[in-house]
Amino acid sequence: MVQGAGAETAIAAKLIPLVQQRWKFKFNQPVPRYGDVNVFAISPNGNLYPIKVKAIKGKVHCEGGRLFVLPNSIRERSFGGRNLLLQCRGQAEAIRVQYRIRNVYLILCFANAVMDLKVSSIDGVEIVTGADVVERLQLLDRQLNMMNSTPYC
Repeated sequence: MVQGAGAETAIAAKLIPLVQQRWKFKFNQPVPRYGDVNVFAISPNGNLYPIKVKAIKGKVHCEGGRLFVLPNSIRERSFGGRNLLLQCRGQAEAIRVQYRIRNVYLILCFANAVMDLKVSSIDGVEIVTGADVVERLQLLDRQLNMMNSTPYC
C-alpha cells in the first residue's frame, strides 16, 4: 500500500513503458487556482493528458454526480467534503485555457482503490486505477487522433 508521494512514484513507475514509445512526462505542474497536476503525459502525437493521482484505498463509487469511497471499514466518506469531480473539471478547464488546447482529458487515477463504477468517464473526467492508467492513456490517444484526423465534410 502506497500513500501520497509514494502513490505518485508508483504511478510514474507504471508509465515507464510509454517512454519507450516516445511519450514524455512532466511532474507536479502548477495550475493556477487549482494546485498542481501530479503528471502531465504528452503523447508522441503532442496530445496532453493531465493525471491527478489519489492514494486512497477502498471502493470508489459515484452517486449524485459525486465520487465516494467506501473504506475497508463500514463508514462511507467523501473527499473532505469537496466535490472531486467538480474540482477536476475546473482543473481541466484551467489547463485547456492555459495551454490553449481544444480538448483536455483529465485522468483521475486511484493508485490503491477498487472501482465500483458502471462507466469509466464521468462529466469529462476519466477515472482509472493505477493498473489501468497506461492502457487508458493509449486508448484516449488513439481516439483523439482518430477524431482529429477525420475530415470534415
